[in-house]
Amino acid sequence: MSSTQSSSPADTTTAIVFTDVVNSSKLWNAEPEAMMVALEKLDRYIFGLCVRNGGTVIKTIGDSSMLTFPDLKTALHIAKTLQQHLTSKPVAIAKHTLQLRVGISVGAVKRHQMRVGTSDVFHVLPDVFGPPVNLASRAESSASLPGGIAVGFLAQDPAASAYRDLLQKQTPPFSVCSRLKPAKVSRKRRSGRLLNSTEIVKGFKKNEVEFFCTQ
Repeated sequence: MSSTQSSSPADTTTAIVFTDVVNSSKLWNAEPEAMMVALEKLDRYIFGLCVRNGGTVIKTIGDSSMLTFPDLKTALHIAKTLQQHLTSKPVAIAKHTLQLRVGISVGAVKRHQMRVGTSDVFHVLPDVFGPPVNLASRAESSASLPGGIAVGFLAQDPAASAYRDLLQKQTPPFSVCSRLKPAKVSRKRRSGRLLNSTEIVKGFKKNEVEFFCTQ
C-alpha cells in the first residue's frame, strides 16, 4: 500500500476537534467485547453529528477521532453536544463510565488530498496540517480533564480577540487553563512539574499560545 499527497494552494481557517476515550487501555483489557460495541456506537454518533453540522471526519486512530469544522462556534457546539450526550446517556464498561476528553483549536491550516491504496485501487482522503492541528491535540491530551473541553489558539491570530469573547460567553464560560502537563518529548522541562500555560508548549514560543478550559 502506498500514499501520495497534493496540497491546496492557500491556507484556510478551520476548527480542529480531537476526541479521545479516557483510560481506554484499562477498559480494553477489562471488557474488550463491550468496549468494541460501545466504540462502534460512539463513532456512529460522533460521525453523524459531525456530518449533520457541516464537518468532516478526517481520521480515527484507535479510540480517538479528528474532525474539522468551518468555524470555532460550530466546533464548540459539537464538543458540548457530545459531552452532554455521554452525560445524559452514560455508557458503563467494567464498572466505569465511558468518558471523553475533547481538544479544539482554530486557525489557518493546509488542506491535503491523500491517495491511499495500490496502483489499481485507491481512495482519496482529506487531511489537514498546520499549528492548529498540533494545538488541538495538545489541548485534548494535556489541558482537557475527563469529560471536559479545552481550546487552544495562537495569541497573535488576527481573530484571537473574537475567539476569547466567544469562549467567555459560553454557558458555563470557558476560563484560562492555568496548568498544562509538560510534553513528554520536551527537553525544556524534565522535572515532571506542571507548566503554566504561558510557558513552553512543544513547538511554540513562550506566550505564543492560549488555552481555555471548561473545568
